[in-house]
Amino acid sequence: MRFDTSNFTLDTNSQYGVGSAITAIISAGLIYSYNGFQLAVAFASEIENPKRNIPLSIILSIIIVMLVYMLLQLSFMGSVPHSMLASGWSSLNFHSPLINLAMLLGVNFLAMILIADSIVSPSGTGYSYLGGASRMFYAMAKEGQMPKKTIGKLHPEYNLCRRSLLINFTLTAIFLWNSDSWASLMVIVTGYHLIGYMAAPISMGAIKPSTKLFGLIVFCILGVMMSTLPANDFLKMNLSISILMVIYGSIQIARGMKVKTLLVLSTPFLTYLWLIYFYQNMYYIMLVSALFYVLITHKEYVRLCKETQFIADDAAEIAVNVNQAQRA
Repeated sequence: MRFDTSNFTLDTNSQYGVGSAITAIISAGLIYSYNGFQLAVAFASEIENPKRNIPLSIILSIIIVMLVYMLLQLSFMGSVPHSMLASGWSSLNFHSPLINLAMLLGVNFLAMILIADSIVSPSGTGYSYLGGASRMFYAMAKEGQMPKKTIGKLHPEYNLCRRSLLINFTLTAIFLWNSDSWASLMVIVTGYHLIGYMAAPISMGAIKPSTKLFGLIVFCILGVMMSTLPANDFLKMNLSISILMVIYGSIQIARGMKVKTLLVLSTPFLTYLWLIYFYQNMYYIMLVSALFYVLITHKEYVRLCKETQFIADDAAEIAVNVNQAQRA
């Protein structure tokens, strides 16, 4: 076994461009792997010296994951026997590249470790995300986006909301039950992560208009990446988001939000997702993404969002707190 540097200079390597890289980011689960940095934010209330440690943990987690994946990729590319690459990398038929390569090279103990890790690692990730997602539900309740009385209370000892955990577990079970495979589920989750990332440039443009141009570029890139989702998985993601939006809308209407206001707030993003699903052309998606971004960060739309941030009982509670503060 040796590291073959000639594998990096194959003539067929030139056929893989930016499009292949973007597709790999989605289908190979790279975003899923990098997304662990969000857990540092989700559990921020339990971190000592959060002002220092949260940014540090985010930066270090991204750098460490990047280095690990780069080393794994370099090791794999250099370890594949050159004779197997006569027709290029596309001729390889590895269902599990690292395990298949380890068995091919006779390193069976490494293959066993990788198989064990394929069970342990997702389990640990699942437990971590279960806690992180429950914190997100709790944060939504605190912001008036979910019923505060239902999932806005923390357990005094464990500092978690049990109802939030139960809701998250139920949603997880539904997604697992309706997924064709782990790979398919990972792609759908990656799509959800991309949607979460889209909130960052939108928030930048809405809060600080001087950053709109940068936010627009980032949002368009995320839109193009979203379009590389397999059509079947993209459809499942859009359907699930639409169903969840209906549930969310029902909760908000029951709490006092007007139907017209709800439609104004929710329709643009749902429309955007379905538009880029039905016609996946890069230039079309960039145009639609740009138009959507300009609309969603317009000062009038931002004003409407601010006015509906707190509704019903949350608005009354805030008013009471403000009056008490003024009297004090």
